[in-house]
Amino acid sequence: MKNNEKFTMTYSAPSADERMEIESIKRQYLPETERKEKTDKLKKVHSKTQNIPKIILGILCTVGILVFGTGLTMILKFNNLIWGSVVGILGIAIFTSAFYISKFIKSKLLQKNSDEILKLSDEILGINNEEENAKSNKNK
Repeated sequence: MKNNEKFTMTYSAPSADERMEIESIKRQYLPETERKEKTDKLKKVHSKTQNIPKIILGILCTVGILVFGTGLTMILKFNNLIWGSVVGILGIAIFTSAFYISKFIKSKLLQKNSDEILKLSDEILGINNEEENAKSNKNK
């Protein structure tokens, strides 16, 4: 190189806001990631653990009310006091025990799924921490 010739180079990087916008657009076009698959599985297991007891509670309450109504009908419409009372009391028993049965089922599902939920959540948090560390290392 001769003394008179100078080499100049200019570099421009996107600002932090531009970089965030570019990364958010880029994420939309990337294929499904392992983190998303694990997050979806975690949501599925969690919703199953929460929703099954609610469904059972609804079914048992409905059945209890219908059985109680049948007992009431037996008493009022058919003048069958003894069997109407027995059926009505059975309906009340089903209705009142529904909450405790639902609570019992929920506790069993929590015990059954707790290891899987904790494992998945730890993996997801680990993946997120690795991604954040990689991003912070790139910014440095």
